[in-house]
Amino acid sequence: METLDILKMDSIVFILLVLLGFVLILGVPIGLSYLIYRFIKRRAYPKEVRTLALVPIIVLGYFIYIAIYPSDSFYERDFLEVTGLEFPENGHIKYKTTSFPDNFGDYTSISVSRVDSSFYKNLPQELIKQGFTQETLQTGSREFRQAEKRLGTLNIQKSFSFEEDGGVYYFVAFIDDGHSLIVQRSSW
Repeated sequence: METLDILKMDSIVFILLVLLGFVLILGVPIGLSYLIYRFIKRRAYPKEVRTLALVPIIVLGYFIYIAIYPSDSFYERDFLEVTGLEFPENGHIKYKTTSFPDNFGDYTSISVSRVDSSFYKNLPQELIKQGFTQETLQTGSREFRQAEKRLGTLNIQKSFSFEEDGGVYYFVAFIDDGHSLIVQRSSW
């Protein structure tokens, strides 16, 4: 009986913390916007100046947007983390997707990149030096299936994976066009 009471208390505390976080994340920018609006209105500034009160809400919206739709630099950092190599200057990210980070900051990101043929040919040796092993299996995440659909008639020629202690999984797939790579970073 005591364990049930403890679990109920833990659930209540968790719900209260989530609500507090929600109130802080949304409440502070909205409250700040309201205070700015009141200040501007009381000073009898022109009505156009009142739009400045929207700045905190716009900033919050921007941060929410980049959390859901990260920029190319996010995927380039993941490329560096996965492969240990900087994203090539002449490389181009053709497709990208990511899951939203969970409570612990864990996520899955996938990018389909086009690189030059010399980088493509040298990358397998670099991955093996870093401890990657050649794989015949592919990952089964929703994000990976979405990336595979983008390949059209192209197929995966070979793939390499590496699992780091602490629950981080790296996967690099080489596409048979001789220029394209799928790079995946997953943590749990």
